Amino acid sequence: MPPNRMVALLTPVVALGAGGAATWLADNLGIQVDPAEMQAIFVAAIVAVLAPAAQWLYGSQKFERHQAELEQLALKADIESAAQTSEVEMEAATGAYEDEADDGEDDDGDDGYDDEYAAADDDDYDDDYESAREEQPAAY
Repeated sequence: MPPNRMVALLTPVVALGAGGAATWLADNLGIQVDPAEMQAIFVAAIVAVLAPAAQWLYGSQKFERHQAELEQLALKADIESAAQTSEVEMEAATGAYEDEADDGEDDDGDDGYDDEYAAADDDDYDDDYESAREEQPAAY
């Protein structure tokens, strides 16, 4: 069980025990205390236990919040680092691929496609398209 939960669960029990112990000691040690002052002694003992426990719980929550913020920042830094690493690896891989593809043969930028056949191919396509439109649809 985490310490902050133990403090939260045990604080009321310890506070009541401290109040009861202070009242018993004031009553049994022979100190002349009015019955009205017994309640004040009880409350003072409870406050003496509750105040440090509340302060400890507040500090514990602040610490947990700070740890969560640090974890968020670390995750963000990891993600950014991974993104930069993947970009560098991608650039390196792309550069290596471009180096392999660039063997010095087709430097004119035509990618091996002859323009003289392009016009003939387009004409054939147009003719095929027109003849298909002129055909009658099949009867089913």
